[in-house]
Amino acid sequence: MKTNSFRSVSEELLAYSAVYRVPIAAALWCGVPATDAESFSQDSSVEVGRGVFESPFVVNLEVRCRALHHAIERGLLHCCGEHGKIIEGYVAPEKRYVARRDLKQWMAQEFESEKPSFLFGEAERRAHVDTLRRLREDRDVLTSQMDQLKACYAEVIEGRDRLTRELNAVAAKSAPERPIPARAETTYLNIIGALLDLLVARSPSDNRRSLFPSQAAVITAVETRFPSKEGLSQRTLHDKFAAAKRSLDK
Repeated sequence: MKTNSFRSVSEELLAYSAVYRVPIAAALWCGVPATDAESFSQDSSVEVGRGVFESPFVVNLEVRCRALHHAIERGLLHCCGEHGKIIEGYVAPEKRYVARRDLKQWMAQEFESEKPSFLFGEAERRAHVDTLRRLREDRDVLTSQMDQLKACYAEVIEGRDRLTRELNAVAAKSAPERPIPARAETTYLNIIGALLDLLVARSPSDNRRSLFPSQAAVITAVETRFPSKEGLSQRTLHDKFAAAKRSLDK
């Protein structure tokens, strides 16, 4: 038990203090096994820039090399020597190393969804997967709730628009009529009176000039021709004709 415990602690300490050349770190990030990373970078990859490699066998190797160099150049990731000592100032790309502890911290901040096994233990990866699963479940619940709220909102808007139309229709029907100006009313009454006189008046020889012998006959004809028409009831016609006659006699 003591031997195993000592070996386990030693491996953890070794991993904690490990340093990687940038291409090796990029290869490990891409999933290349630690036992093959060094030989892989030498035998199965091509240098396409200073400290930048690509390989037909590993996806995103070049991109991740460039991402690491970019982080170093922007001061987001410490650059160190092969023994882990942080180096201030410019370091040639092909001579850049990164410490495991710094690389893990940088990746946790910049690439939260990625947990490569050379940096994160099984428990950390499992916890990350569980967290992602819970987040997806929460997202699905929120999406469902948002869809329901959108449907409710659409119903509320539709109801509001319907009520607005109904209110506008009621307001239009119940809006008070504007009074006719006195001058305009006099003009209308004079016209009505003149037409009525032409319809029922007699000639000097007492001959009828139209088919209507009297005002009552005109009213009866209007009611017969326009039944139930607003403003053309018998009472209204009597009142308007009387007012028209008074207007002409002024």
